[in-house]
Formats: sequence, C-alpha cells, structure tokens
Amino acid sequence: MLVCDASLAVELCLDRVGERADEALGDEELVAPPLLWSEAPSVLSEMAFRATISRSLADQGLGRFLDGRIAITERTLRPQRKPAGAAHPCGSAASPI
Repeated sequence: MLVCDASLAVELCLDRVGERADEALGDEELVAPPLLWSEAPSVLSEMAFRATISRSLADQGLGRFLDGRIAITERTLRPQRKPAGAAHPCGSAASPI
C-alpha cells in the first residue's frame, strides 16, 4: 500500500511519468485521503491558469482522474499510535522524577 497525494495523482493523470510509473509503483495499491478528490482537480486548474500546461491537457488529466482510469482507493488514514503506557503515580509517563 502506498499513500498517494495530489502531486502524484496529477502526474499520473497527465501521464508525464508514462510507463515508468508502472515500473516504480509495481503492484502496490494506491490509497489516498478523501481530500484528494478536491485537491487534484484544483491543482490541474491552477496549472492551466498559470499556463504550466494547456487547458486541453488539464481537461484530459481531469477526465482521466474522474473516470477512474487511475486506480486510487479512498481511505481515511489514521496514524498508528503505540499505547503510551501507564502513567507514573506522580505525573505523566513522560514526566521526569
């Protein structure tokens, strides 16, 4: 499992990494937080506005993203925390004695 952010999603949608993406990602499942579905279209629109890419390319990338041609699974990612342990009777577990 690899966590995907908007920058990776945009590169995959624009196909600027091409076949190298398959080599680099292998069979890893791409997962992303729910905000990706608003961030990636926003980045594409901003890139077209700033003339980093053409409006046509931005529209093609957005189409690839929204059509699901890029396999990204939405997940709410929660940090993995280890239990802090028992608190010391005179303060917290991290308090020096």
